Amino acid sequence: MRRLALTFLAAAAGCCPTSGVISFPTSAGVPTAGQGGTATSGVASGGTGSSATGASNGTGATGAATAAGSSGGSTSTGATSATGGTGTTATTGAGSSGGTGQASGSAGSSGATSFTTLTVFAGQLGGQGYADGSATDARFWAADGVVADGAGHVFVADTGGNTIREIDLATGAVTTLAGLAAIYGSADGTGPAARFEEPYGLTYDGAGNLFVADTINDTIRQVVVATGAVTTIAGAAGARGSADGAGTAATFWYPEGIASDGAGHLFVSDTNNCTIREIDLTNGAAVTTLAGTAGSCTYADGTGAAASFNLPNGLAYDGTANLYVADSGNQVIRKIVVSTGVVTTLAGTEGVTGSADGTGTAASFDTPNGVAWDGAGNLLVADSDNSTIRSVVATSGVVTTIAGSAQLQGFADGTGTAATFHFPWGVGADGAGHAYVADGYNDTVRQIVEATGAVTTIGGLAPHEGHADATG
Repeated sequence: MRRLALTFLAAAAGCCPTSGVISFPTSAGVPTAGQGGTATSGVASGGTGSSATGASNGTGATGAATAAGSSGGSTSTGATSATGGTGTTATTGAGSSGGTGQASGSAGSSGATSFTTLTVFAGQLGGQGYADGSATDARFWAADGVVADGAGHVFVADTGGNTIREIDLATGAVTTLAGLAAIYGSADGTGPAARFEEPYGLTYDGAGNLFVADTINDTIRQVVVATGAVTTIAGAAGARGSADGAGTAATFWYPEGIASDGAGHLFVSDTNNCTIREIDLTNGAAVTTLAGTAGSCTYADGTGAAASFNLPNGLAYDGTANLYVADSGNQVIRKIVVSTGVVTTLAGTEGVTGSADGTGTAASFDTPNGVAWDGAGNLLVADSDNSTIRSVVATSGVVTTIAGSAQLQGFADGTGTAATFHFPWGVGADGAGHAYVADGYNDTVRQIVEATGAVTTIGGLAPHEGHADATG
């Protein structure tokens, strides 16, 4: 949705080659006409010869590369051509020979560029994509929601791919559980027959079911993990609104966050309505509004409709009685007592952006989005615009940064501040000391050991030239 509008979407054709030879400049300067010429690559062949990439050998003013017994495959254009001398492109093999003379522009040496050749034998270069496979062969496209089942599997809402993916932590294998890559829609069905449109939030109920905030469709979907069967349990695709009701009679407006209490109730951040909704799966998927008032996108603590939120996003349930909200537009973390609907602010100050660690209002955030309960009394926060992962002690509101450095965007594995992220959106936890992060602009899924802050990449490969993993 909003985040995808900021993501660079490469052309579908030719963006990520699976094999071939690619040449990258290794020195400054790009040759232009009159400054060394513009070389058009090719293979000069005569007999069984092969040509190494370099400045094209040419003859006379045209600068055309020729080989004995065949026409040259490369031409080089320039303002003028020097005659004589030995050509600089070496051609080997029987019957292959360069002509004489080196084609050059009027200022030939000033625009010279050397190249390093990268051969891609299999797989894809890093970046966005849809491929299943091993951890480094798999590709994600703007992954946002992430949740762990506590039994060795991590599930990912691959938002740009319109799919739900699964990572097997034991093998590193990434597979597509439901949806068809890059194809959007709203159809229920099994596996690739189902359709989503930019799914964001994801939660697991502990009984074999995933629930998805299917954001653009304004619906809540259920995915049976064992079969990949997808059904719509609340909302109706194309029917946007804020109505409470049972199942498809209820309406949502860009739901993004979702959490399960493991006892038949779901909670939904109805983001553009600025409300928190509850779905009772034990009562015909009845939808009610737990807190906030539709259209009142402000800030107020209070009870039920007296409270207000501003673009609430991630949700986390603590397993007892409390729900936590990443109130993104207000830059705070909120707490809701589910039984009463009482809303309070746990950490941060409304309207104040920053990256300060501290207690309660002394701490600050910059667009907190994902939240997760770690099972040990802590709330994990994907502090998106800070590109950090924060921890909030639920009983005290003490906030610390466990990985990443505020405003330092990048891609590096490492420990604590040695690791970097680029707009992390979603966060999940397995209850055994590990956090999982949907590292949005890096198109990867990362793992954090909470006790040490050690960060590793478990799925995808960052797209940006020069980014590399590192040790802490």
